[in-house]
Amino acid sequence: MDEGRMLGDGRDAGRSVAEWLEADEEEAREETASSRLEADPRWEDREYSWAERRDPGGVEGYEAEARAPSRGAWDGGVDREQGYGDEARGPREIRYDEDGARDSVGGLRGDGGEYRERAAERSPPAEDEDARWRPEEPVPRRDREPREEEPPSRQAAAAAAAAVGSARRAADSVRDRVRVVESGISGMARDRNAEALLSEGLGLLKEGRRLANSRGGLSEDPGAAELALRCAAACLEEASRIAPSNRAAAGNWGNALLALGQLKLRVVSEMRAGGDVGAAAEEAAQRVEGEACELLVLAGRRFRRVLELADGRDARALCNWGTALCLRAAVATEVDPGSAIRLLEAAAEKLQASSDATGPTASPQDAARPLRLLGTTLRDLAALYAASDDAEEAVVTLEDAAGCLGRALDIDGSDEAAAQALEDCDRMLEALASRSW
Repeated sequence: MDEGRMLGDGRDAGRSVAEWLEADEEEAREETASSRLEADPRWEDREYSWAERRDPGGVEGYEAEARAPSRGAWDGGVDREQGYGDEARGPREIRYDEDGARDSVGGLRGDGGEYRERAAERSPPAEDEDARWRPEEPVPRRDREPREEEPPSRQAAAAAAAAVGSARRAADSVRDRVRVVESGISGMARDRNAEALLSEGLGLLKEGRRLANSRGGLSEDPGAAELALRCAAACLEEASRIAPSNRAAAGNWGNALLALGQLKLRVVSEMRAGGDVGAAAEEAAQRVEGEACELLVLAGRRFRRVLELADGRDARALCNWGTALCLRAAVATEVDPGSAIRLLEAAAEKLQASSDATGPTASPQDAARPLRLLGTTLRDLAALYAASDDAEEAVVTLEDAAGCLGRALDIDGSDEAAAQALEDCDRMLEALASRSW
């Protein structure tokens, strides 16, 4: 079975997180070895270990958009919202008319709305034929009592209900589009139209991200976001099969798998957010967590394929591959800190290489991003070292983290996440110096 079709479809669904960790260690060793290209000194062994552990709920900068499919490149222009990409030739974003929905609800309120209109339609005609020439007598109007202003809590509830309704309408629209795309994939594959598949995949990837980032959409119907991302992955997998050397198809296939893994980790986080959960709920959470780890492994392999096509010099693929490893390490931290450290070390090499490969023409945000990720990686890795009673290594790692974060702020002074991480490093260094952390 093609690895791209293993999107949580039930295969190995019973595997626990601990079983996945056994495979993770071997995966980390293979990825670390394969990532060191002899022709590029950036891949040489380093004297310290780096990694990142990020909140599964965050998605900022984790995925890349492709340049126009006809160019066959994966390094398009900068997209501030998603990280990077040029979607000028891709499908337009679907826009949903929320005003119409609000109007239909508003018609039941106010001065009568559609009920008044219906009553007017049912009124009988005048008995006197000359009545139409008579001036219309004014209808006495009863003054309405002033309506009390709704309390803030009721207003907030109404706003939340409107947001949920909008998310539901968006989810229904995505399902309709997915059905159309699913019926057309076989035809596009039969015609060997990789460009059409890539374009459809990018459009669904963007829709899936938007739904995954919508609080109402995720809470009410996470299946809509997952459905869009799965269909995006299917389109991009088929495009990669038709055009194996297309970096855009390979890279965005990895993006779709990475987004699916992130979505599942966020669902797990929400499942456990309620506090004490029963055994059945925890078993379900562990199963979803295992599916997320599998998706992240597959995403890393797609990014490695991009590096093979780019001779190891694709900053975005390196950064996204490192991100996938970091998310896997975050899952492993609570179960097996040793495995988490090994995964984080492999991830840190990718992030350092991504920073080195960033060109001089990159925007301040793009240039600062890998340094910020590397700094937060070092900060979190220092916490693991400190927890394992290796205070000396923790101090060295925190000093490196502060250096990376300081450089990121020099490039982009508006990076609030980097500033907060730098404050954390200073606090942790003070605590380690006093042996109280």
